[in-house]
Amino acid sequence: MTLDVRRLRVLREVARQGTIAAAARALHLTPPAVSQQLAALEREADVRLLEREGRKVALTEAAHTLVAHTETILAQLEAAAADIAAMEGRYGGSLRIGAFPTAAASFVAVALAELAPRLPMVRVHVEELEPERALDLLKSGNLDLAVAHEYDLVPRRADPALHRVELHTEPLRVALPPGHPLADAAGVDLAALADERWIAPPDGLTCLDELHRLCGSAGFEPVPGSHAYTHPLVFALVAAGLGVALVPELAVRQNLAGAAVRPLQHPAGCRRVFAATRRGTAHRPSIAAALNALRAAADAEPR
Repeated sequence: MTLDVRRLRVLREVARQGTIAAAARALHLTPPAVSQQLAALEREADVRLLEREGRKVALTEAAHTLVAHTETILAQLEAAAADIAAMEGRYGGSLRIGAFPTAAASFVAVALAELAPRLPMVRVHVEELEPERALDLLKSGNLDLAVAHEYDLVPRRADPALHRVELHTEPLRVALPPGHPLADAAGVDLAALADERWIAPPDGLTCLDELHRLCGSAGFEPVPGSHAYTHPLVFALVAAGLGVALVPELAVRQNLAGAAVRPLQHPAGCRRVFAATRRGTAHRPSIAAALNALRAAADAEPR
């Protein structure tokens, strides 16, 4: 049996995305091209790989076995390429980085400014992306490195396709209107805000899940007064007296509206910031240099 690695990549993407159309978009192929690759892989493996369930496809047991092996195969190929690049000191080419907004505007920018003069032959491309999108693009090969986060009460599942490097753990703060009775408190017990209206993140973001779980552990369900995504807007709405908000420490420098920001005493949530690469690529020279610069810049962030 001879299996084409390119077709294994296609099968893995279908497993991740759940539909042929979504896998085609991620791989920059057409759906018919994806179907042709899968049909060819079925012939190579001499086994049925997919079962159709309406518009979605389900992987057979044999397909799941192939996908599990594919992660190891691709990681070994990435490691081989990284080893050769490291042996020859190859620092050229491009380095594609995705980072969530507050990290991109803080220590990521600092790290890349420090990195640029040391790697003049590397073309660095940075894209501002939420973690879920950045990690998806990383796994599909459209990024080389992602800076992402998880909350203490909303951890991410371990992904065998990725190598993770911890960068920074930051406490969560509460933003209050300037005239709020707790605006000058040394610390705020979350239960004291049970009757407040909240500036909540939009649906589908892990920061919203963290807000609900953290408030739930304090004995109440947060009532949203407004929804906002960007931190400058969150702080502006809070400063205008429209509610209170949960914010990570990295975002506090974006508080241009003058909201009061206080530490949480109980419960005190946190956000963990990490860098991720595809397994096997972390010692590629440009990626290794970027990881070192990110660690140093993140370590310099105030705790």
